[in-house]
Amino acid sequence: MTHTDMTKPLSTNPKLADWVSSEQQIQTITAARELWDLVPEEEGDKTNKSCINLLNVYSHIRPEITDPSNWQTTHRSG
Repeated sequence: MTHTDMTKPLSTNPKLADWVSSEQQIQTITAARELWDLVPEEEGDKTNKSCINLLNVYSHIRPEITDPSNWQTTHRSG
């Protein structure tokens, strides 16, 4: 799995500008991009960019999906 540059924002979506993703999220998203044969947003077509945006937004809204360590904070038994 390729290591992503931590200084580069994970998403070009301005609504995710303040999103600080975990190392696990970055690794999971990078692996998903490789599985889906996605290229960087700047190089791809609209479908490619939409897939990347969908993955990033979903990972931001539901962090437990791409980083299992977040599962406990979002799913507490009561």
